Amino acid sequence: MSGTQPAADICLALLVGLPGSGKTTLAKFLKQYFSIEREATEDTLSLNVIHICYDNLITADLAHRCSTDPDSGNWRDARQEVLTMVEKMMYLLKDIHTKQEIHKLVLKCGTENKYVTKDYEWDIVIKKRTVIVIDDNMYYSSMRYSYFQLARRHNIGFFQLYIECTVASAMAFNRKRPQAEQVPEEVIQKMADRMEPPEGKPWEQYSLLLIAHEPYSSEETVQKIGSIISKALLNPVEPVDDWSDLGEASRQACMASVLHQCDLGLRHLVNERMKKLQKSSFDPDDMRAQSRILNSARIELLEAMKTREIIVPEELCAAVQLCHPLAAVRLRNFLATLLPH
Repeated sequence: MSGTQPAADICLALLVGLPGSGKTTLAKFLKQYFSIEREATEDTLSLNVIHICYDNLITADLAHRCSTDPDSGNWRDARQEVLTMVEKMMYLLKDIHTKQEIHKLVLKCGTENKYVTKDYEWDIVIKKRTVIVIDDNMYYSSMRYSYFQLARRHNIGFFQLYIECTVASAMAFNRKRPQAEQVPEEVIQKMADRMEPPEGKPWEQYSLLLIAHEPYSSEETVQKIGSIISKALLNPVEPVDDWSDLGEASRQACMASVLHQCDLGLRHLVNERMKKLQKSSFDPDDMRAQSRILNSARIELLEAMKTREIIVPEELCAAVQLCHPLAAVRLRNFLATLLPH
């Protein structure tokens, strides 16, 4: 990460900790404190804070069925659905074009969703930067790394708040919850045994340790949180030119899909160019020559993409994979810059 690149307008914040450690309380405090209009300094930022709480997103039925096995396949599928939802939110935030001071951000539940089954909306103050707070246990570093990859694809800020909590304290606070919201104690113990605190990995450099159930509103704590938010916004995660962190099979599947869309896009652009030439009453021999030039260029461009001599931007690849509504337009614009005029 480098402070030389432009500051980010969006930042991902992961809350890490056991059930009962106070993550949701912290998320609500962040929203209450940092949403207030104030002169922005390092510890008194004024931000849009969007709270993404897994407990509210994933159906209660699934949460109940998976409560005794936090590593089950269904639970992983549901988590992936939330991750995809957050990525769609990124595109919506980046595509806001309005003269209004406040914009209603609406995220509709897709027909393909099995677990996230509601539509959600938030009021966004246009002049403010946005911090998306992911409220979940995040006990495996791999869970958190998925969100780091998301931040990297979109060149946005990323930081983590780790709430350190003993098992006994987590269980004690868990018992104070309404019966329907309590997490089985064996699950809390399992998560504690498997907890991988944010430490030692380069991508986790913006991580802050907080102690469970200590006042988050203390001046020292607020300054620390404000400081790490500022650092993450000023040092967004830089995109990389390769997908080395993906498994080979996944990388090839992604590239095959993207290359297919590039091929279709280039063919469409070639056809458009030829139609324009036809309307300009080009000589037939010149038309044939131009067709050969454009089609040769199309084939060479595809080959260069396959060999990675030409890099399709990672954010654009992600948009194609997610079938983002503007992906086709963005891909065409990218391809049009490559095809000779």
